[in-house]
Amino acid sequence: MTEHYRPIVIRFRKRWQGWAFALIAFAAFLVLERWNFEMMRKYQLVKMDGPLGIGLLLCFVVTATLCFLYVWPTGRVSLRLKSSLSAGAALTILAGVGGYHQLNAVLDSTRPEPRTFVIENLNCSSGRGHRPRLSLRPSDPTATAFTLEVPALECRSSLPGDTVFVELKPGFFGSAWVARYTVAKRKH
Repeated sequence: MTEHYRPIVIRFRKRWQGWAFALIAFAAFLVLERWNFEMMRKYQLVKMDGPLGIGLLLCFVVTATLCFLYVWPTGRVSLRLKSSLSAGAALTILAGVGGYHQLNAVLDSTRPEPRTFVIENLNCSSGRGHRPRLSLRPSDPTATAFTLEVPALECRSSLPGDTVFVELKPGFFGSAWVARYTVAKRKH
């Protein structure tokens, strides 16, 4: 007996219900993406590192496996696998990145470590791909430099050479993140 792949089909009694569902799904997608970017800004990582990659890979594998076993339990393996991998990738992109940032910060119960940096360079232009950012050089030669995304007003009122006090936390999953920062402006 050959099993047929049965995709998930949602049927509505009236056409307007289908359109309403599509609009609500699209709105949910937009809200989820907005949340994703907000978490990335609120809980800014010092750098994209190994634990982030491992966390996203784990999210992808778990989501794809759950879809393979429970959402599409019957049918041809190749179609089930393709659908499950697609769903895993989509859900990882939609919720995995922001979820990682948020969980890494919220579950981190360690005390912040204060560090002092100096603004080496700044880029106050913002666009679809990035926000204004400050390139920071550490006062301590053993620490590493990094780029801090800031609001446009903060960037425009800063100059190279200004001091930035940053409180860093190691992160629950091992990805260091910025808990708080203050820009100390020199007298210009």
